[in-house]
Amino acid sequence: MSFAFAVIHAVDDVARAAAFFRDVLDFQEHSQGRDWAQVENGALTIRLVAADRFARAPSDLELDLATPDVAAASAALLEREGLEPLMAATWVSAERMEARLRAPHRVVLTLSRVFDEDARGILPELPTSLVWAEDAAMSIKRLLRFVPVSFREQARKRVTERAETLAITAGDVTVDQDIALRALIMTTPAFQHEGLRAALRDEGIDPRPLFAELAEP
Repeated sequence: MSFAFAVIHAVDDVARAAAFFRDVLDFQEHSQGRDWAQVENGALTIRLVAADRFARAPSDLELDLATPDVAAASAALLEREGLEPLMAATWVSAERMEARLRAPHRVVLTLSRVFDEDARGILPELPTSLVWAEDAAMSIKRLLRFVPVSFREQARKRVTERAETLAITAGDVTVDQDIALRALIMTTPAFQHEGLRAALRDEGIDPRPLFAELAEP
């Protein structure tokens, strides 16, 4: 069983509201009737209906628009007729910036950008349990930047667990750089080895002896 969902939004003038969504927000008008219109943008479908069809008072439609430049997108939209600022571009958390606009037809737009660790220029700490040598921890944190950011937290967990297991097996209580690098190679899928080799070279580390050591029977 499958369903097609649409957000229902009551407006005073269906034709003008459909034109706003089409001309300002880049929606496509999919279909229309006497007192309704359906617009969509590939991710969201909105069914605009005449407000007088509802017994209760119409409410605002809140839309969140992801954008790489919140301030610029906000400024561009405010040049359009009928849009007014509610909140200038503001950091609402350490990772998220937002601006809010009041638009015609009971629409409130939140322009947002979530800044990942690369955009913020940070190197998150490793989830360690043992003591790590400072150079070992820093090398792994920098080297893991070759991993796509959406997979990096999982990669940090895998390499840390493997390195600490190797250290304990060897009777050590400290993870040194040699153990850390071996763990990184061991937990990196084969199809990413070329990227890891490049990352190691960028760090001034010759990858050949490391890979050769792990290839030995």
